[in-house]
Amino acid sequence: MKKKRYSALRSRLSAIKSRMLSRAREVLTIESDAIRGLSRHLDARFPDSVERILRCKGRVVVIGMG
Repeated sequence: MKKKRYSALRSRLSAIKSRMLSRAREVLTIESDAIRGLSRHLDARFPDSVERILRCKGRVVVIGMG
């Protein structure tokens, strides 16, 4: 009885791990596509922004949403 239960549990865990990996790959694909798409939005303001950040004293906190 215990062997059957453990076997079923191992099988379910294996299926969960497989779904986790699949979902992680899906998320990484979505995010990498989004990052690639950002390059179209870079313009002359980008280096200006980098220079401003580099001139800051102390810490710079960058947040975003979306």
